Amino acid sequence: MGAGTMPAPQFFKVCCEQVMVMQLFDDGNVMRIVLLTTQKDADRSAMQRQAKASGASELAVPAVIQVVDKLPLLGSGKTDYVAAAALAAELPKGPELEVA
Repeated sequence: MGAGTMPAPQFFKVCCEQVMVMQLFDDGNVMRIVLLTTQKDADRSAMQRQAKASGASELAVPAVIQVVDKLPLLGSGKTDYVAAAALAAELPKGPELEVA
């Protein structure tokens, strides 16, 4: 399973919270977008409404939202993309909200 990161689309307005958007490829080479965030009230349906209002595709809305206490960081303070990808890879495949 490969993992990559991409910038959060403009319509995901998050204030004062940490977010990381990752694209993961499942075994069937199907891409899904996973959002890791520290925002406790992250809501996929609100993101869907914002995407629709701004004319963005439904495909741009994360399939899964994972609320975490903090994003994985390296000792240097930079984002630990390997740990984040491993965390995201363990998440359910469907569109839902999960709280860690």
